[in-house]
Amino acid sequence: MVDRVCVEPAVSHDLSVVTATGNDTLVYPHVDSCMSVTAFVSPGTLVGGHAGVFSMSEMDLNASKSLSDIIDRVLAAVGTGKITKVLFVGSETLPTDPGYSAQTDWKLPTQIAKFEAHQRDPKISYVRLKSNERASGVDVFVDLARLRLAIQDFVPDRSRIDTAAPTRRTPIYDKPFHAVKTGRL
Repeated sequence: MVDRVCVEPAVSHDLSVVTATGNDTLVYPHVDSCMSVTAFVSPGTLVGGHAGVFSMSEMDLNASKSLSDIIDRVLAAVGTGKITKVLFVGSETLPTDPGYSAQTDWKLPTQIAKFEAHQRDPKISYVRLKSNERASGVDVFVDLARLRLAIQDFVPDRSRIDTAAPTRRTPIYDKPFHAVKTGRL
């Protein structure tokens, strides 16, 4: 079992899209104002990306452009594989929410359409978990060996390098893949 750590492009462009197979765990450390996206590719593969609210191509506050760029890279890594589910975990505000800003709107319906167009299949399962209520963000663990999604509160750790997996603690959310439903953490 290997932790495959996926970080924002500002931390490491090379590690902002990662593939996990076999008994690997795909780990997204410190998802706060950002968004993680995980494509479940059959059989037994995950391809994940970690988008920050800043678009690295434009160096501007543009969440939807940042996520779109990450999804393009995720889909390139998926190639001709069959996506069965897509999981989004992160901070999400809708136009009806207090504090909404167009620059921080991920435009998830548009992003979902990119997956459907790539697969030519509107029946892919999508799950969205909002982490807005978690004050300091969360760490996300998508565990292929156990077929579970675990999420814990982020705790700063100055001894951990940014591209390393965080120490596992008691999760605030821990469910088998099949039981994960859209909602808030």
